[in-house]
Amino acid sequence: MALVSDVEDGATDQQAAYRMTGEDYNVRVMWQFKLELRRMELDAQRMELERERQAEERKIELARIEADKEVRIAELRAQNDGNVEGSRSGPIGTDRAWEESLAGLTKRFGDALRHVLPQMPNESAELTLFFDSVEKLFKSYNVPADVQAKLVLPLLMPQAKMLIGRMPGAHIDVYDKIKQFLLA
Repeated sequence: MALVSDVEDGATDQQAAYRMTGEDYNVRVMWQFKLELRRMELDAQRMELERERQAEERKIELARIEADKEVRIAELRAQNDGNVEGSRSGPIGTDRAWEESLAGLTKRFGDALRHVLPQMPNESAELTLFFDSVEKLFKSYNVPADVQAKLVLPLLMPQAKMLIGRMPGAHIDVYDKIKQFLLA
């Protein structure tokens, strides 16, 4: 009869109704504790997902850096080979061995197609048209198959580059594999 004694003490009916028994209070505290525990679990899950996302981004960035490093090493080897043989008569572009290397071909065709190749569209429905245009340009400029993948990678949207980072290393060097992967 806590309510009767509250009324006798001068408490209004509303104030008396808000007062809880010890058991009601314990139930309420238990529910609040469970809610707080669930919030903490969700925060921990969110933090774990964020850590995984950041690790994936670092992995992709390291793969990109490694690919850039390999290209640079190939360029330096080609340049060094030209210096050792004494066949180089001028800047890198005039060295026949370098021009025929993968780095030289990539640079030559990249410079020739830089202002012609389209950027990848934002809409996935337009991807087929994008790849058709790129292939027509590759054909008209007689771009070798081993250079095509190197030329298309800079044209891709960041999301596509992130997806490409998940491909096996051997597939990244093959234009048709990149195309199939992105169209799938």
